[in-house]
Amino acid sequence: MKKMSRRERVLTAVEHKEPDRVPINFGGELCTGIVESIPEGRIYSCLCQSLGFYDRPEPITTEFLNIVVNIDRRVLKKLGSDIVFVLPGAPAARVETDGSKTWDKFFGSF
Repeated sequence: MKKMSRRERVLTAVEHKEPDRVPINFGGELCTGIVESIPEGRIYSCLCQSLGFYDRPEPITTEFLNIVVNIDRRVLKKLGSDIVFVLPGAPAARVETDGSKTWDKFFGSF
């Protein structure tokens, strides 16, 4: 079997056909991402340093769960990820005085 592109691999799997290998999803959606909790939990930064990527952009995180949305493409390539995360105009959270976050139209309070 010929080596497939990431796109071919994912589309083949979605069509319930056999790709050249199982598609890998690292950071392609919020539930497969990586977090960067400041100051102690710099998990993404530690991963980048372990892979030798010291010149990466500062991580941008979601307001909910601190998930990194701008994972460096070199990290995705090194880990063999076939899927890339795209965040379409998510609404901003309102941070309450107690530190909780609220999205009025979408999720309610957390």
